[in-house]
Amino acid sequence: MKFSLFTKFGALNSLPVFDAFAKGLQRHNQIVVEHDMHADVAVIWSVLWNGRMRPSQEVFKKFTETNRCVVVLEVGCLNRDLTWKIGINGVNRNHFTWANNNNRQYPAQLNLNDHVINGSDIVICTQNPLSEQWQGQPTVAKWLDNLIQKIRHYSDRSIIVRAHPRVPVQFNLANYKKVSVVKPGPLSNDQMFVNAIKNTRFVINHNSNPAVIAAIQGIPVYVDATSMAWDISNKSLANIETPDFTDKTQWLENIKKSEYTIDEIKKADLFSHLLPYITANCLR
Repeated sequence: MKFSLFTKFGALNSLPVFDAFAKGLQRHNQIVVEHDMHADVAVIWSVLWNGRMRPSQEVFKKFTETNRCVVVLEVGCLNRDLTWKIGINGVNRNHFTWANNNNRQYPAQLNLNDHVINGSDIVICTQNPLSEQWQGQPTVAKWLDNLIQKIRHYSDRSIIVRAHPRVPVQFNLANYKKVSVVKPGPLSNDQMFVNAIKNTRFVINHNSNPAVIAAIQGIPVYVDATSMAWDISNKSLANIETPDFTDKTQWLENIKKSEYTIDEIKKADLFSHLLPYITANCLR
């Protein structure tokens, strides 16, 4: 197969990951080119259609419309800047099934914290609406308005809206009681998020990283069905005061299969799972 890497449209930290992916492909005797719209498979960085990544939206559209796979590389959330996501046609819950049978040992210690229900705040984490992950959703302001109204049917707790670090939340706080907005700095990372939710009782998120991180920390979550945290999520906001807790052991094992180190990507092992999946599911 011919894989086209769209390296010019990646974030500044993407080049080592692209390079590792190219080396892994070549070890599996695949053809590697760059910026070729006629290739069998595209490899892009992220599904955030903004800044340097904006041209990738057209690549994504052209390839998926013609039933060709798009491999999406992106920053991981389990061990940020050390592990990297590898999704097929996206980075949501159903985009990592290629790795289901990969039994490799995750390269770092990653433990689940005990279930936590002693916090007092409900935290809503917004995300970037320019991402493909937000496709089909209303404006963030409308999403928040609908969500806060639903929460108030079941709880009068303090609600903290934690804005995406690079996307301000624009809605009128005067319309709500006991609702505040926290705007992290643009360089906010996952560890800062962990430290920021020490008093959190419940986390709500559409389908980005914060819900996964909160769930690992033992905090109950409520997410969309496209979220990586869906399998262990509370399925109704009616549970917000007495949340359900699901055993997360197998869920975490599955999540680990979505992220790989640079060294792992360079090796051919993961491609023994990735390439057959691509051949079976999305070649013209």
